Amino acid sequence: CSPAPPPPANDNPCTATALSVGTSCSMIPTGTAWATATAGIPAPGCGVYPNNYDVWYSAVVPASGNLAIETQQVGATNIAMALYRVTTPCPAPTGWTLVTCNDNIAAGVPEPYILQTGLPPLSTVYIRVWPEGNLFNGGTFEICAYEPIVPPNDQPCSAATLPVTPACTPITGTTQNATVTTPAPPVPT
Repeated sequence: CSPAPPPPANDNPCTATALSVGTSCSMIPTGTAWATATAGIPAPGCGVYPNNYDVWYSAVVPASGNLAIETQQVGATNIAMALYRVTTPCPAPTGWTLVTCNDNIAAGVPEPYILQTGLPPLSTVYIRVWPEGNLFNGGTFEICAYEPIVPPNDQPCSAATLPVTPACTPITGTTQNATVTTPAPPVPT
C-alpha cells in the first residue's frame, strides 16, 4: 500500500485556481480527485453536500457585473457548483455569502451552469465545485468563466427585422445570454 496522494492545489479557497474571464468560454481541465471538505463556509444551497469534497476557483467580475460559469463533465458523473462573495478571503476567510448554486444545467443534464448579473464590478468571486453524493474521487471536468454577451436583439426596441419574401428565408438567431425583457415605463397621461 502507498499513502494517498495529496489533495489538489485548489483544495481550499485560499489556493483557488484563478479563472481567466474573457468574452467567450475557454475551458480548462480540472478535477476533484483527492480533494477534502472545506470547513467554516456556508454549505451550498443545492446538490447533495453532506461532508463532501470540494475544489475552489476564483474569477474577477467584468465591469458589466455579469458573469457566466460553465462546466463540462469528462470523467465525473455528477458535479455541482456554488458562487460566493466574501468580505475577507485569506488567510482567515470571513464574511462568506452564498450568491447562487446550481447542480444541473437542465433536467437530465448534470453539468452545472451559472449566469449571474448584478455582481459588484471588478470584485473577486469564488466558485466551489464538488461531486454530488459524497463520491470521494468525483472525477474530471472542465470549467470556464466569461462575460456573457447579450444578443443585440435582447429587448423589444432592438428587435431583429425579419425579411418579408415570397418564400421562407430562415435566419439564424440565439437566446444564449438573453436577459428578462424590461417592461416599458408607463406612458404619462
